[in-house]
Amino acid sequence: PYSLHFFSPCASHINTECGQVGARPVGCGFPSVDLFHAFLEYYCGYDDIYCQQLIFQNEGEAILDWDLTEYAPPRPIGDAVAQATDAAPGTRGSGGPDAYGYRWIDSDEPDGPTYEWVEIALIGMPLFLLDDDAFVLDLLSPFPFYGIDRDWVSISSNGYLTFGFMPFDPSNDPIPDPNDPNDVIAPFWDNLDPSAGGMIYAYYDAVEGQTIIQYDDIPRYPEGGHNGLYTFQVILKDDGTILYQYQTMEGAVESATVGIENADASTGLEIAYHEPYVHDELAVLISTEIELERLTFYPTSGSLGPGEIQEIEVCVDVHGLDAGTHEWSLVLTSNDFYNPEIVIPITVYIEPTGVEGSEPARLALRGNYPNPFNPKTAIAYELPAPAHVRLEIYDVAGRRVRTLINGATVAAGSHAELWDGRNDEGRQLASGVFLYRLEVDGETLTKKMVLTK
Repeated sequence: PYSLHFFSPCASHINTECGQVGARPVGCGFPSVDLFHAFLEYYCGYDDIYCQQLIFQNEGEAILDWDLTEYAPPRPIGDAVAQATDAAPGTRGSGGPDAYGYRWIDSDEPDGPTYEWVEIALIGMPLFLLDDDAFVLDLLSPFPFYGIDRDWVSISSNGYLTFGFMPFDPSNDPIPDPNDPNDVIAPFWDNLDPSAGGMIYAYYDAVEGQTIIQYDDIPRYPEGGHNGLYTFQVILKDDGTILYQYQTMEGAVESATVGIENADASTGLEIAYHEPYVHDELAVLISTEIELERLTFYPTSGSLGPGEIQEIEVCVDVHGLDAGTHEWSLVLTSNDFYNPEIVIPITVYIEPTGVEGSEPARLALRGNYPNPFNPKTAIAYELPAPAHVRLEIYDVAGRRVRTLINGATVAAGSHAELWDGRNDEGRQLASGVFLYRLEVDGETLTKKMVLTK
C-alpha cells in the first residue's frame, strides 16, 4: 500500500473524490466550457450566405484557452469510394477531393476560374484523326498526374486524353470505372467524329508553361439526332493543374463524361456523366491546390477569464448547393480538463423550391447526399416544367432493384426522393455501387452512389 500526502494551500485534507492529482491554478479552480447551443441549424434559400452566432462561456475559475477548427475526417487512400466519402456535399460548380486530393471548381462559382479562351488554331499542330482514332503526343515538358510525371499522352478523337490503353473508345463510362480507358483526362468524352469535319490541334506554350489540346468544330457521330459541333480545349499546365474550356457547344451535351480518373480506377473526379452540365464560355479548373470554403467563422481562437462570454459568427455559403440537407462540424478544443474537445454539429436545410416563384432553367439530376450512405440517402433532381417522371435504382449488373417514382406527373421545381437501401420487395441490399436513373419524358440521366454497411 502507498499513501499520498498533499502539500498545498488548496488541500487541507485528503479528498477521496478528487479526480486530478497535481498542481492546480491560482484560486484552486479549473476552466470550464459552457455552450449556449450544442448545435447550429440553418434554414436557407438558394445562392446566399447565412450566418449565426456560436456562443459559449467560461464557467470555471481559471483562464480558458480555446481554439475552433472545422472537423476534417481522415481521407482513405486508395479506396474506390474515397471521392464519395469526402466530396463536398451536393455541390453544382465544385467538388472533391478524390483520394489523391484533386478538387474541381468551375467559372460559375464565385471563386472559380475565369474563362479565357486560348486560340491555337493558327499556331497549333493539326492532328488529322479519323473516327475512333488517336494520336500519341510527346510532351515537351513532363506533366504530373496522380503523382507520376508523364512524358506522352494519347489524344482521342472522342474528346478525352489518356496515359493508358484504349485511346479511341466512343462509349463513355462513369468515373471511376474499372473498364478501359483509365488514366484519363476527359474534357468532353463522347462519340465524336473529326473525320466528318473540324480539326484537333496541339500546341506547347513555353512562355506560359502549358500544353493545349483544342477540339475545333468537331461534330458528334450522327446517331439518334444528336448531331452538333463542339469547340473546347484542355490545358495541361506544367505544375499539374488542368483547365477545361468550352467555347461553343452547339448540340446535345447530356451524353458526355467530364472528369479525371487515375490508372487503376480506384479514384477520380466525376464532374458530369450523362447530364447537361457544360455550356458555352465555361471554364473548369482541376487541381490539388483548390480550397473550397463553404464554412467560415471568426474568431478562431482566444482566451476567456472566469465568467466571460465568447460570441463567434459562423457563416455558410450555399451558392450552388443542391436542395436538401447538408452537414458540417466544428471542433472546440480547450484546456477544460473534463471537456477538452467538443464537436458542434452544423446542419443546413436548403428549401427544395429555391427562390419563391422561380423555376429551374433545365432538367438536372444532382448527386445524392450523403454518399456513401447508410441507411438512407436523398436523390435530388430539378424539372424546368411539369413532366412524367420515372426514378429507378439499378445494381452494377444493370438489374433494376427499386422503383422510387413510376411515371407519375411531377410539378416543375426542385425535388428529392429518399432511398433506404432496400429493393422493391423490402429486402435490405448488400453493400456496393448502385446507379440511379431519372427518366423524364424520354430524356434519361444517370448517376452512381455507394451503399455501405
